[in-house]
Order: sequence, then C-alpha cells, then structure tokens
Amino acid sequence: MKVYLAKDWRGCHVFAEPPILMKCGSMPDIWTGYKLPFNINNSFYEDEIPRGKYLERNIMWSIVHILK
Repeated sequence: MKVYLAKDWRGCHVFAEPPILMKCGSMPDIWTGYKLPFNINNSFYEDEIPRGKYLERNIMWSIVHILK
C-alpha cells in the first residue's frame, strides 16, 4: 500500500490516495484528498517534500519513520 506526502502553506500532510493541488486564485494553493491522521510537521520529511509536488512512499516505511 502506498501513502502520498504533500506540503502546502498549512504544513505537511499524509494522504491515502494521490492528492489534488487546488489553485485558489488569490489564496495560497492547497492539497486536497483523503487525508490520514498523521502529523509529520517538524520532521525530516518537511525538507524532503517540494512545494507543488507530492511524494509517493510505501506505507510501512513511512509509518516507521513517522513514529521515530
């Protein structure tokens, strides 16, 4: 199973399906989709995730790194 990591102005997020980047006109862009309840802000992922793109990761690898 895969998870998808994305970053926007609200922070970093973990999604169960590929997220969609919503263009909000004068507001900052925001990622939407089925979000999982993991908080990965202030982790090593924050520097790894480029803005405007998402990363695909294996769920087991991601859970181990999130729980560290």
